[in-house]
Amino acid sequence: MLFIGNTQEAYSLYHNVWRQSIKLYRNNNHECQQAIVIGGGGVCLDHKSRYQQQHSQHRSTRFCDESSSNIKKSVRHLPNKVYYELHCSDTDIICDHVNNTVNAATEIISSIIQLETPLYVNISYFSFCDLYEECTINNDEVSIGQAYPSVSYLMTDGSDNMTRMYPQATLKQFTHLKPKPQWLEFDIIAEFNGDNNWYFVDDSSAISSDQSDLLRTILHELVHGLGFISSWSDDLYQRFQPYVDGLIPFLTPMLLTPPKQLESIMQNENTDEGNQPFWGFVELPMDKYLKYHSVPLSTITNILNNWGNANILYNSIYDMVNAWVDSNLSVYAQSVYYGSITIQDILLVFPNSNNTVTMETSLVPFTDGSTLSHVDYSSYHNSADYLMTYTTKPGVSIASMNQAFSTGPLGPNLLQSLSSLGYRIHSQSSSSTIRPPLTYWNPPSGLVGTTDNPSASASIVPSGPARPPPSSSSSTAPSHSSSTASSHLGLFGYFIKSHPFLTSILLVIWSRIVFL
Repeated sequence: MLFIGNTQEAYSLYHNVWRQSIKLYRNNNHECQQAIVIGGGGVCLDHKSRYQQQHSQHRSTRFCDESSSNIKKSVRHLPNKVYYELHCSDTDIICDHVNNTVNAATEIISSIIQLETPLYVNISYFSFCDLYEECTINNDEVSIGQAYPSVSYLMTDGSDNMTRMYPQATLKQFTHLKPKPQWLEFDIIAEFNGDNNWYFVDDSSAISSDQSDLLRTILHELVHGLGFISSWSDDLYQRFQPYVDGLIPFLTPMLLTPPKQLESIMQNENTDEGNQPFWGFVELPMDKYLKYHSVPLSTITNILNNWGNANILYNSIYDMVNAWVDSNLSVYAQSVYYGSITIQDILLVFPNSNNTVTMETSLVPFTDGSTLSHVDYSSYHNSADYLMTYTTKPGVSIASMNQAFSTGPLGPNLLQSLSSLGYRIHSQSSSSTIRPPLTYWNPPSGLVGTTDNPSASASIVPSGPARPPPSSSSSTAPSHSSSTASSHLGLFGYFIKSHPFLTSILLVIWSRIVFL
């Protein structure tokens, strides 16, 4: 999701395109989706729009080979490029401008990436103020766009035996995958805010100082949709924080949610009622290449998945929180949090290359969707790799940046990043494309809280700091001071800040101890 004002970008995920013809709709009946899905074709995770998330707390699950209303009904023999279907809720003149800009963005992507199959995106252009009631944020920020995948597939990477969520657009590049899933009709869903003052690709005048370049925004979101995004977030910390005074901040990858959950377990999600399961953490493909002081974040993910052997049912949220606080594993999650708020501490490291990319870790506190899912602003905002910084100033267009950087909007580091995710780049040799062997992940038998194990005993952890949240904090996110980053982590944070090299050594040592 992209904001202007302070111009801070939050989470954004998927974006591709379907037809060159344009469909104009004069209403806000946007058909978007979020869920995990399995079977002969593996487990999938459908994704919801923010509007749907506001009206539903549950993540639905299904088998990938089960029917879906969005599965493509026919095969179209089209060139391998990006296609789109546009739903525009504005005047004909504005919608023509939007269509021309979307078309330009998809042509740029199609000319740079050698796609193995056509990609399709469902794009909507409408008032966020009308539908989301997001007219302003903090009085000086306005949300201008978001994109996310229609579905992601849980796959096991044979090169490191890690399970990761592959967005449909990314997985489509793995042509030797068998059996092939029943692809959903659209690979990516994208939404852009019609309330914003946009500069369109076919505007006759130069961009003004109060305009945002829609072409640049669409390209940025498209790249997120192609997989340039991290799963690491403070969601679990936000979940636990109301129950513990002074809980040390931490980051984890996304929580794994298997199919066949018991209805009673699904109803307990994001509440303080009933049994609370933990089935493990799962990464996105780009997380494979992130390193903190030479320690791969995937190594830390593996360590964290030792908590309850990634298959434990806690009697209540209080037992779950007590178990986390008491766990020695939580220190790893705390260390990643500290790295995520320390400038230039986490790198994207490409295999078989000396090249690295510095990720965005300058924001304090951690900002979900901006931190780790973008390149470092200070290093790249005035370079050929400017496109994937978390913020940009109004009044700057792709056209003006092209004059400064002849490589075009997708810089060399970004192209190498896409190659590491499995995309072939027209200007690069095919050997630079990395496609590890993938197999469909299927949940192990006997997962607690599912129909395979409906009577699992619940773990009770009576001793610990967990207590009922004060009424004011149960719905309020914790506030952090940005003045002293190390204060978030107490003595542990001070040690990390003072001894980063020793910290990396300790992380490696601790990881070996855990796996003994």
